Amino acid sequence: MPFPFTLPTTSPISYPTFFTSPSPPSLPLLASSHRGTLRNALKAHKRLPPASQAANIPHIITLLTKYTTHLLTLTTALEDNTAFLLPAAPQFTTSWRATLTPPTRRGRLAGESPRIARNGLSYEIFFTLSTLAYAHTLQALNQLHQVLASPSAAAAATPAPADPQQLFNLAAANLLTAASVYEHLLTRPRPPSAETWPVELTPPALAALSAVNMADATLVAVVKQDPYPTWRKVNDSVLFQVVPGTAAVAARMPTGREIHSVGVWEAPRLGAEEMRALRMEGAVGVGMEGLEEDSGEEEEPAKVEYAGKGGYY
Repeated sequence: MPFPFTLPTTSPISYPTFFTSPSPPSLPLLASSHRGTLRNALKAHKRLPPASQAANIPHIITLLTKYTTHLLTLTTALEDNTAFLLPAAPQFTTSWRATLTPPTRRGRLAGESPRIARNGLSYEIFFTLSTLAYAHTLQALNQLHQVLASPSAAAAATPAPADPQQLFNLAAANLLTAASVYEHLLTRPRPPSAETWPVELTPPALAALSAVNMADATLVAVVKQDPYPTWRKVNDSVLFQVVPGTAAVAARMPTGREIHSVGVWEAPRLGAEEMRALRMEGAVGVGMEGLEEDSGEEEEPAKVEYAGKGGYY
């Protein structure tokens, strides 16, 4: 079974405080608005009971994808000199709760992960994409639970039974997506300050997480071909499938074609038409009424560890 990750939470940040984008001018505000929505959703997800968290994962994946699209578009604009760091802006710093890093402080509640702050957009990108990979792994875990759970548990969790083969395929696709996100992070440039990042963002940890997801996806391909389905109890009568013969078993054994390979993860960015629409909205001053900056109140005092100064990368 895939590892049951705990999704991290994060502190608020306002991109217009640090960056300006003449074309389109709304890009920093859009990134900040999507981040605020994601931050609130992660906090709400943390408070949900375990039985309700599974149904909330697709919503988290959607919000992460939207925020990642605007975050990477802003990063590309900074690299292309179409967006700029404000001259009097403070140091860009974000903090995330590192759910794979063990507590390092005395007096911390048992099981509480530390919130670690670091400088630079790269830290924000790495933690956001890692969270996206965690969410895809959790989605695969939920899908495998539906198909591999006991009949009584599956009936209670899923009113309309889904096709087991479809669930296997969806779980494998989510695991491969998570593995490809980790592989993408391994290819991204890392600033010198990355030496102080949490352990889950180090290259060995990212490589191990990618390998584990790849192994889980491969195992799903093998389990999907299992010729001996588990017995099922329907209306108090036990139904067994006829044991297949040797020829049938040999015909259904994996041949090697079922073993998947990790594809290249395509980093989402705003397309040309979307950028043109944002420029038009900025020129006429419309389309930004519903946007709000990510400047909400903290639910608890931030317990952070700060690194040294650095650039926005």
